[in-house]
Amino acid sequence: MINMNNVNTRNKSNKTMLVMVLFVCAMTNISQMPVIVNTGYTRYFSIPLWVGLAIICLFALKRIPYYHIKNLFFLVVAFAIYYFIARLFNNSYSNSQLPYPIFLAFFVLFVGYLASQFLIIDDIDTLLTVYVISSTLVCIDVFQTYVQGVDMGALTYAYASKNSVSQILLSSWIIILLRKFGKTRGFIKNTYYILFFALLTITLLGLKSRATIIGMPVTIIWVLMQGKMDRKVKHIIILIVIATITFLIIKPQYYDILVNNIILGNRSVSSLDELSSGRYSQWGNFGEEFKNNWLFGQGSAARESLVLTALLEFGVVGGSLIFAMALSPLWWCLRKFNRYNPLYLFFSSLAIVYITNGVFEQLAPFGPGVKCYLLWFLFGIFLNNRMNWSIYKKQ
Repeated sequence: MINMNNVNTRNKSNKTMLVMVLFVCAMTNISQMPVIVNTGYTRYFSIPLWVGLAIICLFALKRIPYYHIKNLFFLVVAFAIYYFIARLFNNSYSNSQLPYPIFLAFFVLFVGYLASQFLIIDDIDTLLTVYVISSTLVCIDVFQTYVQGVDMGALTYAYASKNSVSQILLSSWIIILLRKFGKTRGFIKNTYYILFFALLTITLLGLKSRATIIGMPVTIIWVLMQGKMDRKVKHIIILIVIATITFLIIKPQYYDILVNNIILGNRSVSSLDELSSGRYSQWGNFGEEFKNNWLFGQGSAARESLVLTALLEFGVVGGSLIFAMALSPLWWCLRKFNRYNPLYLFFSSLAIVYITNGVFEQLAPFGPGVKCYLLWFLFGIFLNNRMNWSIYKKQ
């Protein structure tokens, strides 16, 4: 078994495990390329890799330290028991789309927990770099295939699978903003990150996934709210905000595109339901629907919000378990992370953005599919390595 008391030691088995982790993460991102998504085999492309990585980790470890994961394990088991019992009394629960991404997210967390036994602190930034590089391929493919030349005035979306790929692209956007800008040496590397950051921004706006786009200002607001933070990051964010405002003032036609075509989605402001893609009526009808089955839920009742879906389908009892799991990365980060830790700002921002997405999307921050895997994989790694965080350098 790898000795975690000496986390700065690198041996051959560590290198092999790191390569496998990087490969699985890269291929998971690549699985979101349109050419693969259009085949309908995305799940079969990435899931076997995660299962294989889990099996390798289990065979490589002599002992699994369950202590740091036991509370989350209890939550998932409690929800699984609740779900299967509910199915016995109401077959409608079997049509719910929530359980699968929840179990998948916990599985990815568990794989991260196992893999962290073989990783050192510096591997986190290596992982984030590979995440960005692999998502570059996805971004370029999506941009060339669906965004370039798209009619921004159209009501239809450029890419049907925009929600899945947008979350991965937004994660890369956050990585570059908080972990690469001001921390990367070399003209070529910095130029790459600047150009890709611009391409990510354009692609995210072009996809018009408003539930994901809102994560960009949420990240900036959260970062600026932090009393203690890297001055370079703060200055870069302020510069980006000023440059954006200046550009919109100089080019008012782009203001119209941003507000009317993207934020409002070319919808009439006179109809809140149309403006919110039906979400307004779903929230408005929630009280009437919820009161009849408030304790245990009614089974399958998909809505465009994790909050509504969890409460309608599983009631207060099951919904509370779902909310506890959804909030666990942020709750743990705020309680356990050293605020001066260089990764605190990044991970807390990632968690907040994913959770915010859950207010407007049915399956976030768990899914759909593998789109949210980065949050849960990192959460698993951090859970198992928290006793070693004193070695992080303060920035």
